[in-house]
Amino acid sequence: MTTFYIATTLENAIEHNRCRDQLRELGHEITYDWTLRSYEVSRQLAEVAWSEVAGVLAADYLVVLLPGGIGTHVELGVALGAHIPIYLVAGASQLIDHRGWPFPFYHHAQVTQVSDIGGLVRQVERRDA
Repeated sequence: MTTFYIATTLENAIEHNRCRDQLRELGHEITYDWTLRSYEVSRQLAEVAWSEVAGVLAADYLVVLLPGGIGTHVELGVALGAHIPIYLVAGASQLIDHRGWPFPFYHHAQVTQVSDIGGLVRQVERRDA
């Protein structure tokens, strides 16, 4: 079975879950769903951090949904270091910073850019074919 992990901000949980559900419909399995956890206690946060890294490392591919926060970019770095394929779901304006400069890691050879979740699903279907 093909596995995946989704990195994005907590504020983007609705899009995370929409993406998760569509990839599950393809028969893929999420390695760790951090949207199901509570983030109230510091000790729990340490456990969540370990679980998120383990989720990325257990995945066959990583989905990065922008906008993302610091944790999203840590997860991106973990995937890059582990040579895990990455699908970056982002609009063109999200690929540059406030000065108009591109984010280099969004253009890494391991990263496939798609503009929306529909494009992601099509890429994953092609990957599976």
